[in-house]
Order: sequence, then structure tokens, then C-alpha cells
Amino acid sequence: MENDVLSLLKKQMQTEIEAVSQALVSSGARDFAEYTAMCGKVTGLMVAQRLVGDMQARLQHEDD
Repeated sequence: MENDVLSLLKKQMQTEIEAVSQALVSSGARDFAEYTAMCGKVTGLMVAQRLVGDMQARLQHEDD
């Protein structure tokens, strides 16, 4: 069950990464400050995804 929750969380993070990335590509940032904030959001989400993936791997290893 934990693995399902973590998979859903990773999927939601990926959806948000794609939305912000698409906004960046389509000139969604009004200025440099907003651009850097959007880049920071994507970076943070990517780090969080990696951490959740690591947790999934650990939980899977414990189940084996």
C-alpha cells in the first residue's frame, strides 16, 4: 500500500513538473524573478521525486 501512495505522489509531482516546464517554454514567466522561482520549483520537485523513489526502493527491499 505504501508503494501505491508513493507512486501516486511521484506521478503528481511529475504532472506539476510538466505543467511548470510547459509554462516556462511558452514564456509563462513575466520577469527574471518569476523565471528563477519556476526553475526552483521544478528543481525542488525533481529532488523530491528522487527522494520518494529512494524511499520506494527501500520499502521494496524491506518487503523482500
